[in-house]
Amino acid sequence: MMSDEELEAIDDWRFKNRIATRSDAVRKLTKIGTLTDEWIDRAGQIIDAAQEKYLDKITRFADMHPESLDDIHEVSMLLSAAWVEVVRVSVAASELRSHGNVQEAIAAADAVLDRTLEDRAPFFKEHLQSASGDDK
Repeated sequence: MMSDEELEAIDDWRFKNRIATRSDAVRKLTKIGTLTDEWIDRAGQIIDAAQEKYLDKITRFADMHPESLDDIHEVSMLLSAAWVEVVRVSVAASELRSHGNVQEAIAAADAVLDRTLEDRAPFFKEHLQSASGDDK
């Protein structure tokens, strides 16, 4: 059984996308959700692999160009933020699969996002500082 809010959200999406029936809208949304789940998982794998290579290459670049550390750090933080967003969406999708409660999924995703940003920001800074021999 769907709540009135869920039905309203489906109907809003249906009208916005000019879908003829609620049943068709539910089918399309289900397909979108299934495909998005697969894409999110794959994006996370690609980003993890790319990040490992990036850290190796950026460390070598920082060794050769210590004057660029601020720029390198800025780019690293932007890439990290993108990675965090993929993690956030992935956690939300996982929570929805296991619990089905949208509010719990959003709260869990936000908790991971907050924790991940706190964990990753010092990691990048420390990694770049150790690469340059700078202990500030």
